[in-house]
Amino acid sequence: MSSAIISSGVARRIALPAQDEDVATLRRAIVAKLTYSVGTDPIVATERDWFVATALATRDRIVERWMPSTRSNYANNRKRVYYPGFPN
Repeated sequence: MSSAIISSGVARRIALPAQDEDVATLRRAIVAKLTYSVGTDPIVATERDWFVATALATRDRIVERWMPSTRSNYANNRKRVYYPGFPN
């Protein structure tokens, strides 16, 4: 029987960043992407520029969390399941 509730012992070991610190870090990452990847000064950036910078910063965060999991799976020879895509 599995439970969606995490035990209090496990919950205490999970370190969560402070929300304010996490928001500030994301803001800095977005401005950095806007400046260095999109190549636009924040003062004159369009809504599209901000959108692209936000998407790139978000993708970076996802990949940072995904890579250790993927490397662990390869290192432990875990099986992977691939689903075929739908035809266009």
